[in-house]
Amino acid sequence: MQPGRSRVVVLGASLAGLFAAAAAAERADPVLVVERDRFPTTPTPRGGVPQGSHQHVLLHRGLIAAEQLLPGLREDLVRAGAVPIDTGDLLWLGPSGWSVPGGREFEILAATRPLLEHIVRSRVAALGAAPVWIWDRSSAKVTSRILLCTLDDHD
Repeated sequence: MQPGRSRVVVLGASLAGLFAAAAAAERADPVLVVERDRFPTTPTPRGGVPQGSHQHVLLHRGLIAAEQLLPGLREDLVRAGAVPIDTGDLLWLGPSGWSVPGGREFEILAATRPLLEHIVRSRVAALGAAPVWIWDRSSAKVTSRILLCTLDDHD
């Protein structure tokens, strides 16, 4: 641990926990992310995530914020199968009525939640600043800079 840096524990390694770990890694050493579920080796749904098999959309401002924490994330997601959508091509119903399609607007990314989590988890694991450990129930060993640990023994 570096002098003057805090230790951080993040409970939960879904997107919120992973982004929290990425943000904390800039100022803390180490960062430990504790997760109840085992992580699959491929982007497949996890049992503890009720919306795990649903399609998700990373909205424009979220994509900007995610890129600030993990530069190059958008390209990694698209390369892995996320679909960029220009909101100028979509119809929106707002207070003024239906939008008029056409013209570039804001880009959003559509992907499954397992794909989003898998790519973000691998990016957080590769952070070079402070060690970020993610620990799940499958093992108690450190893999890369992430240690995944479990809170219970339920399957």
